[in-house]
Amino acid sequence: AANEFELFKAISDSVARVSSLPKPKFFADTKHCYPDIGCFTLDGPMKHTEMLPFTPEKIGTAFYAYTPSTPTAEHIVDPHKPATFSAIDAHKRLVIITHGFGNSHHNEMLESVRTNLLKHTNGEVGTVILVDWKKGAAAPDYVAASTNTQVVGRQVAFLVNELKKHHGVSPQHVYLIGFSLGAQVSGFAGKYSQSAYGWKFGRITGLDAAAPFFEGHAGAHLTSTDADFVDAIHTSAGSNILVGEVGFIHAYGHLDFFPNSGHHQPMCHSILHPACSHQSSVLFYDATLSARATCHFNGFTCADWATFLKHTCTKHDVEMGYFADKINVTARGTRYLTTTAKYPYCH
Repeated sequence: AANEFELFKAISDSVARVSSLPKPKFFADTKHCYPDIGCFTLDGPMKHTEMLPFTPEKIGTAFYAYTPSTPTAEHIVDPHKPATFSAIDAHKRLVIITHGFGNSHHNEMLESVRTNLLKHTNGEVGTVILVDWKKGAAAPDYVAASTNTQVVGRQVAFLVNELKKHHGVSPQHVYLIGFSLGAQVSGFAGKYSQSAYGWKFGRITGLDAAAPFFEGHAGAHLTSTDADFVDAIHTSAGSNILVGEVGFIHAYGHLDFFPNSGHHQPMCHSILHPACSHQSSVLFYDATLSARATCHFNGFTCADWATFLKHTCTKHDVEMGYFADKINVTARGTRYLTTTAKYPYCH
Protein backbone atom coordinates (compact mmCIF):
# COMPACT_ATOMS: atom_id res chain seq x y z
CA ALA A 1 0.00 0.00 0.00
CA ALA A 2 2.85 2.37 0.83
CA ASN A 3 4.38 1.74 -2.58
CA GLU A 4 1.02 2.49 -4.22
CA PHE A 5 0.78 5.82 -2.44
CA GLU A 6 4.31 6.66 -3.54
CA LEU A 7 3.50 5.83 -7.16
CA PHE A 8 0.33 7.89 -7.25
CA LYS A 9 1.94 10.80 -5.43
CA ALA A 10 4.80 10.69 -7.94
CA ILE A 11 2.28 10.97 -10.78
CA SER A 12 0.47 13.82 -9.06
CA ASP A 13 3.70 15.67 -8.29
CA SER A 14 4.89 15.21 -11.88
CA VAL A 15 1.70 16.68 -13.29
CA ALA A 16 1.84 19.62 -10.88
CA ARG A 17 5.51 20.27 -11.63
CA VAL A 18 5.10 20.30 -15.41
CA SER A 19 1.92 22.39 -15.16
CA SER A 20 3.74 25.04 -13.15
CA LEU A 21 6.61 25.47 -15.61
CA PRO A 22 6.57 28.61 -17.76
CA LYS A 23 5.77 27.62 -21.32
CA PRO A 24 8.47 28.57 -23.85
CA LYS A 25 7.47 30.45 -26.97
CA PHE A 26 9.51 28.08 -29.10
CA PHE A 27 11.27 24.79 -28.68
CA ALA A 28 14.98 24.28 -29.05
CA ASP A 29 16.04 22.51 -32.21
CA THR A 30 17.14 19.52 -30.18
CA LYS A 31 16.69 15.97 -31.32
CA HIS A 32 18.09 12.54 -30.61
CA CYS A 33 18.30 9.89 -33.31
CA TYR A 34 18.86 6.16 -32.92
CA PRO A 35 19.34 3.18 -35.23
CA ASP A 36 16.13 1.25 -35.99
CA ILE A 37 13.69 3.69 -34.34
CA GLY A 38 14.51 7.09 -35.80
CA CYS A 39 14.51 10.54 -34.23
CA PHE A 40 12.79 12.22 -31.29
CA THR A 41 12.45 15.98 -31.00
CA LEU A 42 11.33 18.41 -28.32
CA ASP A 43 8.44 19.51 -30.51
CA GLY A 44 7.16 15.96 -30.98
CA PRO A 45 3.90 14.44 -29.69
CA MET A 46 5.08 14.60 -26.07
CA LYS A 47 6.28 18.21 -26.31
CA HIS A 48 4.15 19.20 -23.32
CA THR A 49 6.50 17.21 -21.03
CA GLU A 50 9.35 19.45 -22.24
CA MET A 51 11.87 16.64 -22.26
CA LEU A 52 13.30 14.08 -24.64
CA PRO A 53 13.02 10.36 -23.87
CA PHE A 54 15.88 8.31 -22.44
CA THR A 55 18.23 6.53 -24.81
CA PRO A 56 17.31 2.95 -25.77
CA GLU A 57 20.38 1.79 -23.84
CA LYS A 58 19.21 3.50 -20.66
CA ILE A 59 15.67 2.10 -20.99
CA GLY A 60 17.01 -1.39 -21.66
CA THR A 61 13.88 -2.81 -23.26
CA ALA A 62 13.78 -6.62 -23.36
CA PHE A 63 11.32 -9.07 -24.90
CA TYR A 64 10.42 -12.39 -23.24
CA ALA A 65 8.45 -15.00 -25.20
CA TYR A 66 6.28 -17.79 -23.77
CA THR A 67 4.57 -20.69 -25.52
CA PRO A 68 1.72 -23.11 -24.68
CA SER A 69 4.19 -25.98 -24.26
CA THR A 70 6.47 -23.92 -22.00
CA PRO A 71 4.10 -21.33 -20.46
CA THR A 72 6.47 -20.20 -17.70
CA ALA A 73 9.83 -20.61 -19.43
CA GLU A 74 11.27 -17.34 -20.74
CA HIS A 75 12.70 -17.22 -24.23
CA ILE A 76 14.61 -13.99 -24.86
CA VAL A 77 13.76 -12.50 -28.24
CA ASP A 78 16.33 -10.12 -29.72
CA PRO A 79 15.09 -8.17 -32.77
CA HIS A 80 18.66 -8.10 -34.09
CA LYS A 81 19.10 -11.88 -33.84
CA PRO A 82 16.62 -13.79 -36.03
CA ALA A 83 17.86 -17.05 -34.50
CA THR A 84 15.98 -16.06 -31.33
CA PHE A 85 12.69 -15.91 -33.27
CA SER A 86 12.34 -19.70 -33.24
CA ALA A 87 10.22 -19.61 -30.07
CA ILE A 88 7.51 -17.68 -31.91
CA ASP A 89 4.74 -19.51 -33.76
CA ALA A 90 4.34 -17.52 -36.98
CA HIS A 91 1.10 -19.30 -37.87
CA LYS A 92 -0.92 -18.27 -34.83
CA ARG A 93 -1.80 -15.05 -33.03
CA LEU A 94 1.13 -13.34 -31.32
CA VAL A 95 0.21 -11.31 -28.24
CA ILE A 96 2.58 -8.63 -26.90
CA ILE A 97 1.86 -7.34 -23.37
CA THR A 98 3.39 -4.15 -21.95
CA HIS A 99 3.44 -3.11 -18.28
CA GLY A 100 3.04 0.36 -16.79
CA PHE A 101 4.67 2.85 -14.44
CA GLY A 102 6.90 1.57 -11.64
CA ASN A 103 6.65 -2.01 -12.83
CA SER A 104 8.33 -4.77 -14.81
CA HIS A 105 7.35 -7.80 -16.84
CA HIS A 106 7.20 -9.76 -13.58
CA ASN A 107 3.91 -8.09 -12.65
CA GLU A 108 1.82 -10.96 -11.23
CA MET A 109 -1.43 -9.83 -12.81
CA LEU A 110 0.09 -9.57 -16.28
CA GLU A 111 1.80 -12.93 -15.81
CA SER A 112 -1.63 -14.39 -15.08
CA VAL A 113 -2.98 -12.84 -18.28
CA ARG A 114 -0.06 -14.38 -20.17
CA THR A 115 -0.82 -17.83 -18.74
CA ASN A 116 -4.53 -17.62 -19.50
CA LEU A 117 -3.97 -16.35 -23.04
CA LEU A 118 -1.94 -19.48 -23.71
CA LYS A 119 -4.50 -21.72 -21.96
CA HIS A 120 -7.97 -20.36 -22.69
CA THR A 121 -8.02 -19.12 -26.28
CA ASN A 122 -8.83 -22.41 -27.99
CA GLY A 123 -5.33 -22.64 -29.44
CA GLU A 124 -5.61 -19.28 -31.21
CA VAL A 125 -2.66 -17.73 -29.36
CA GLY A 126 0.64 -19.35 -30.26
CA THR A 127 3.04 -17.05 -28.41
CA VAL A 128 2.89 -14.32 -25.77
CA ILE A 129 5.69 -11.77 -25.42
CA LEU A 130 6.06 -9.72 -22.25
CA VAL A 131 7.84 -6.40 -22.78
CA ASP A 132 10.14 -5.28 -19.99
CA TRP A 133 11.05 -1.58 -19.90
CA LYS A 134 11.37 -1.23 -16.12
CA LYS A 135 14.34 1.15 -16.26
CA GLY A 136 12.37 3.52 -18.46
CA ALA A 137 9.21 3.17 -16.37
CA ALA A 138 10.87 3.52 -12.96
CA ALA A 139 9.33 5.59 -10.18
CA PRO A 140 9.32 8.35 -9.11
CA ASP A 141 9.87 10.11 -12.46
CA TYR A 142 6.50 9.80 -14.16
CA VAL A 143 7.36 12.58 -16.61
CA ALA A 144 10.31 10.61 -17.95
CA ALA A 145 8.33 7.36 -17.97
CA SER A 146 5.56 9.02 -19.99
CA THR A 147 8.04 10.39 -22.51
CA ASN A 148 9.84 7.05 -22.75
CA THR A 149 6.69 5.34 -24.04
CA GLN A 150 7.60 6.75 -27.47
CA VAL A 151 10.88 4.82 -27.57
CA VAL A 152 9.41 1.54 -26.32
CA GLY A 153 6.50 1.79 -28.73
CA ARG A 154 8.84 2.14 -31.68
CA GLN A 155 10.94 -0.75 -30.40
CA VAL A 156 7.84 -2.96 -30.35
CA ALA A 157 7.01 -1.97 -33.92
CA PHE A 158 10.61 -2.60 -35.01
CA LEU A 159 10.56 -6.06 -33.43
CA VAL A 160 7.36 -7.00 -35.25
CA ASN A 161 8.71 -5.68 -38.54
CA GLU A 162 11.78 -7.87 -38.13
CA LEU A 163 9.51 -10.83 -37.33
CA LYS A 164 7.57 -10.02 -40.49
CA LYS A 165 10.72 -9.90 -42.63
CA HIS A 166 12.62 -12.84 -41.20
CA HIS A 167 10.04 -15.14 -39.59
CA GLY A 168 6.86 -14.79 -41.64
CA VAL A 169 4.78 -13.16 -38.91
CA SER A 170 1.76 -11.25 -40.21
CA PRO A 171 1.18 -7.93 -38.40
CA GLN A 172 -2.56 -8.56 -38.73
CA HIS A 173 -2.08 -11.55 -36.40
CA VAL A 174 -0.22 -9.45 -33.81
CA TYR A 175 -2.24 -8.28 -30.83
CA LEU A 176 -0.89 -5.65 -28.43
CA ILE A 177 -2.18 -5.40 -24.85
CA GLY A 178 -1.03 -2.50 -22.71
CA PHE A 179 -1.79 -1.69 -19.09
CA SER A 180 -1.67 1.98 -18.01
CA LEU A 181 1.45 3.50 -19.62
CA GLY A 182 1.75 0.23 -21.52
CA ALA A 183 -1.37 1.20 -23.44
CA GLN A 184 0.40 4.36 -24.59
CA VAL A 185 3.44 2.29 -25.57
CA SER A 186 1.06 0.24 -27.74
CA GLY A 187 -0.35 3.41 -29.26
CA PHE A 188 3.07 4.67 -30.25
CA ALA A 189 3.86 1.22 -31.67
CA GLY A 190 0.75 1.46 -33.82
CA LYS A 191 1.61 4.95 -35.03
CA TYR A 192 5.21 4.04 -35.90
CA SER A 193 4.29 0.81 -37.69
CA GLN A 194 2.25 2.86 -40.13
CA SER A 195 4.59 5.82 -40.61
CA ALA A 196 7.80 3.77 -40.84
CA TYR A 197 6.67 0.47 -42.36
CA GLY A 198 3.25 1.02 -43.89
CA TRP A 199 1.33 -1.67 -42.00
CA LYS A 200 -1.12 -1.88 -39.09
CA PHE A 201 -1.35 -4.17 -36.09
CA GLY A 202 -4.40 -6.39 -36.04
CA ARG A 203 -5.56 -5.35 -32.59
CA ILE A 204 -4.66 -3.24 -29.56
CA THR A 205 -6.35 -3.41 -26.16
CA GLY A 206 -5.87 -0.58 -23.69
CA LEU A 207 -6.29 -1.69 -20.08
CA ASP A 208 -7.14 1.54 -18.23
CA ALA A 209 -4.81 3.59 -20.41
CA ALA A 210 -2.84 6.17 -18.43
CA ALA A 211 -4.38 9.62 -18.76
CA PRO A 212 -1.92 12.08 -17.10
CA PHE A 213 0.15 13.74 -19.90
CA PHE A 214 -1.86 11.87 -22.55
CA GLU A 215 -5.57 12.63 -22.45
CA GLY A 216 -6.28 15.87 -24.27
CA HIS A 217 -2.98 15.83 -26.17
CA ALA A 218 -3.63 14.98 -29.81
CA GLY A 219 -1.13 12.55 -31.30
CA ALA A 220 0.18 11.50 -27.90
CA HIS A 221 -2.18 8.68 -26.95
CA LEU A 222 -3.71 5.43 -28.14
CA THR A 223 -6.58 5.95 -30.60
CA SER A 224 -8.70 3.87 -32.94
CA THR A 225 -6.38 4.67 -35.86
CA ASP A 226 -3.46 2.79 -34.29
CA ALA A 227 -4.65 -0.72 -35.24
CA ASP A 228 -7.32 -2.44 -37.29
CA PHE A 229 -9.28 -2.89 -34.06
CA VAL A 230 -8.76 -0.98 -30.81
CA ASP A 231 -10.74 -1.76 -27.66
CA ALA A 232 -10.47 -0.21 -24.22
CA ILE A 233 -11.46 -1.05 -20.65
CA HIS A 234 -11.90 2.03 -18.45
CA THR A 235 -11.82 1.42 -14.67
CA SER A 236 -10.32 4.50 -12.97
CA ALA A 237 -11.55 7.36 -15.14
CA GLY A 238 -11.12 10.74 -13.51
CA SER A 239 -8.65 13.47 -12.62
CA ASN A 240 -8.15 13.09 -8.85
CA ILE A 241 -4.85 11.25 -9.02
CA LEU A 242 -4.30 10.93 -5.27
CA VAL A 243 -7.44 8.80 -4.90
CA GLY A 244 -6.41 6.59 -7.80
CA GLU A 245 -8.11 8.24 -10.76
CA VAL A 246 -5.54 7.95 -13.53
CA GLY A 247 -7.54 6.44 -16.40
CA PHE A 248 -9.02 7.99 -19.54
CA ILE A 249 -12.36 9.71 -19.07
CA HIS A 250 -13.24 9.79 -22.76
CA ALA A 251 -13.63 6.95 -25.24
CA TYR A 252 -10.74 6.55 -27.67
CA GLY A 253 -11.13 3.15 -29.33
CA HIS A 254 -13.47 1.38 -31.70
CA LEU A 255 -15.07 -0.19 -28.61
CA ASP A 256 -14.82 1.33 -25.14
CA PHE A 257 -16.09 -0.58 -22.11
CA PHE A 258 -17.00 1.26 -18.91
CA PRO A 259 -17.64 -1.40 -16.24
CA ASN A 260 -19.33 0.00 -13.13
CA SER A 261 -19.27 3.48 -14.75
CA GLY A 262 -15.55 3.15 -15.52
CA HIS A 263 -14.74 5.27 -12.50
CA HIS A 264 -14.74 3.28 -9.26
CA GLN A 265 -14.84 -0.50 -8.97
CA PRO A 266 -16.94 -2.44 -6.44
CA MET A 267 -14.04 -4.32 -4.83
CA CYS A 268 -12.20 -1.08 -4.07
CA HIS A 269 -13.10 0.33 -0.66
CA SER A 270 -9.79 1.12 1.04
CA ILE A 271 -7.87 4.37 0.71
CA LEU A 272 -4.83 2.23 1.51
CA HIS A 273 -5.16 0.64 -1.94
CA PRO A 274 -5.37 3.59 -4.38
CA ALA A 275 -4.36 1.44 -7.37
CA CYS A 276 -7.32 -0.91 -6.92
CA SER A 277 -9.66 0.52 -9.54
CA HIS A 278 -6.80 1.05 -12.01
CA GLN A 279 -5.65 -2.55 -11.66
CA SER A 280 -9.20 -3.86 -11.94
CA SER A 281 -8.95 -3.48 -15.71
CA VAL A 282 -6.36 -6.26 -15.73
CA LEU A 283 -8.36 -8.45 -13.34
CA PHE A 284 -11.51 -8.12 -15.45
CA TYR A 285 -9.65 -8.85 -18.68
CA ASP A 286 -8.00 -11.89 -17.11
CA ALA A 287 -11.37 -13.20 -15.92
CA THR A 288 -12.78 -12.99 -19.45
CA LEU A 289 -10.29 -15.76 -20.20
CA SER A 290 -10.05 -17.86 -17.05
CA ALA A 291 -13.81 -17.78 -16.30
CA ARG A 292 -14.93 -18.05 -19.91
CA ALA A 293 -16.82 -21.30 -19.29
CA THR A 294 -19.25 -19.62 -16.88
CA CYS A 295 -18.88 -15.86 -17.47
CA HIS A 296 -19.77 -13.52 -20.27
CA PHE A 297 -19.03 -9.85 -19.69
CA ASN A 298 -21.79 -8.51 -21.91
CA GLY A 299 -21.50 -4.86 -22.92
CA PHE A 300 -24.76 -2.92 -23.23
CA THR A 301 -25.44 -0.07 -25.63
CA CYS A 302 -26.75 2.90 -23.68
CA ALA A 303 -26.77 6.70 -23.86
CA ASP A 304 -24.78 7.02 -20.63
CA TRP A 305 -24.21 5.40 -17.24
CA ALA A 306 -27.17 7.12 -15.57
CA THR A 307 -29.49 5.74 -18.22
CA PHE A 308 -27.93 2.31 -17.89
CA LEU A 309 -28.72 2.29 -14.17
CA LYS A 310 -32.42 2.69 -15.00
CA HIS A 311 -32.32 -0.79 -16.58
CA THR A 312 -33.87 0.47 -19.78
CA CYS A 313 -30.95 -0.55 -22.01
CA THR A 314 -31.44 -4.18 -22.97
CA LYS A 315 -29.28 -4.61 -26.05
CA HIS A 316 -25.94 -6.34 -25.55
CA ASP A 317 -24.05 -7.23 -28.67
CA VAL A 318 -20.43 -7.64 -27.62
CA GLU A 319 -18.29 -8.95 -24.76
CA MET A 320 -15.61 -7.07 -22.84
CA GLY A 321 -12.14 -8.59 -22.85
CA TYR A 322 -10.33 -11.02 -25.07
CA PHE A 323 -13.43 -12.04 -27.01
CA ALA A 324 -14.45 -8.48 -27.90
CA ASP A 325 -13.46 -9.10 -31.51
CA LYS A 326 -15.22 -12.47 -31.76
CA ILE A 327 -18.90 -12.03 -30.95
CA ASN A 328 -19.70 -9.09 -33.22
CA VAL A 329 -16.84 -7.87 -35.38
CA THR A 330 -18.80 -4.81 -36.52
CA ALA A 331 -19.71 -3.55 -33.03
CA ARG A 332 -18.47 -0.01 -32.34
CA GLY A 333 -18.96 2.66 -29.69
CA THR A 334 -19.32 2.76 -25.90
CA ARG A 335 -20.61 -0.15 -23.83
CA TYR A 336 -21.63 -0.32 -20.17
CA LEU A 337 -21.82 -3.24 -17.75
CA THR A 338 -21.68 -4.09 -14.08
CA THR A 339 -19.48 -6.62 -12.31
CA THR A 340 -19.38 -8.20 -8.88
CA ALA A 341 -16.72 -7.43 -6.28
CA LYS A 342 -15.24 -10.91 -6.27
CA TYR A 343 -13.81 -13.26 -8.88
CA PRO A 344 -15.07 -14.19 -11.43
CA TYR A 345 -16.69 -10.73 -11.34
CA CYS A 346 -19.55 -11.50 -13.72
CA HIS A 347 -23.26 -11.44 -12.96
